[in-house]
Amino acid sequence: MIGRVRHLVLRTAMGAALLLGLLTPPLSALADQAGPPSSQQHSSQNNVREAARWVDEAWETFHRAALGGTLASPAVQTQIEHNLHEARSLLLQARDAEERGDHPERHRLVLRIRELTTDAIRLSREEKK
Repeated sequence: MIGRVRHLVLRTAMGAALLLGLLTPPLSALADQAGPPSSQQHSSQNNVREAARWVDEAWETFHRAALGGTLASPAVQTQIEHNLHEARSLLLQARDAEERGDHPERHRLVLRIRELTTDAIRLSREEKK
């Protein structure tokens, strides 16, 4: 049990470090903004920032359930972890699409992130049987 908790704590710390890296915009992106963003640009940035908050919330919900021992099963844990890793990867892709100005792709990715994080939160709150 102690080994499992230690493993979860280490994964939590690593996840937090990775997430912090995801949430911090690169300096080049900040330097490229010469003035106030257009309303369309501002809207897309808000969508990607909102997606980052969804990913963060889903990880937090999962970690609370995992540390509390309330996950429904090991199979559910595996599914949640898969969803969260995919959402994190898609968040990077959404940021890239945003930087390229590919709004349809960014929108598609943000919608998929929402699906994955909603499912991860639902599964994290599912009661043990």
